Amino acid sequence: VGGEALLINAEVRLIDAVSGEVRSCLQSHETTIESIEFSPDGRWLAAGSRYQPVQLTRLAGGKTFSLPSERRNRTLSFSSDSLTLAVGATTRRVDVVPVDGDEPGPAHEVLGYADGNPYIVQFAPNSSLLATGYVHQNFISLFDQPGNVRRALAMEGTAHSRSARFKSLGFSPTAQYLAAGDEAGSIVFW
Repeated sequence: VGGEALLINAEVRLIDAVSGEVRSCLQSHETTIESIEFSPDGRWLAAGSRYQPVQLTRLAGGKTFSLPSERRNRTLSFSSDSLTLAVGATTRRVDVVPVDGDEPGPAHEVLGYADGNPYIVQFAPNSSLLATGYVHQNFISLFDQPGNVRRALAMEGTAHSRSARFKSLGFSPTAQYLAAGDEAGSIVFW
């Protein structure tokens, strides 16, 4: 085989939306950035890339922390109260990280489906529930904090294709209802 390794240098830059000026380069990743999210209170910026740790930057002061991860970091979700970050980080689990101080706290593992990789995570608007969807599985799991399984929402009798990944989750403003969309174009409501 031989040849030179190709290094991708992906940067996360803070850009002024009005002027278009680059304000600062906050993070540097060696692979494709697959997810990025600001905390609702504007204190944190999290970015996940392929096979590298999630980088979490405290915007006041610009200090960046690396959160351990073993797989692609396709999905991130901050709770609406900005106290918690959920990371779809590795096979069969989601990491829930407290971010209520000046540094992230230790991650709590939320175990998911035994044979599925988490593909999407989403907190309810009131931060009381965490919904997770898994690759090639026909259900969504709901967890209360700190990660106790509250219930699995089954897909039987719906148009959801078991081979299609869930690409989106959304709660109603009161967290009474949940909708999930998949790659096949189906939307399921609970």
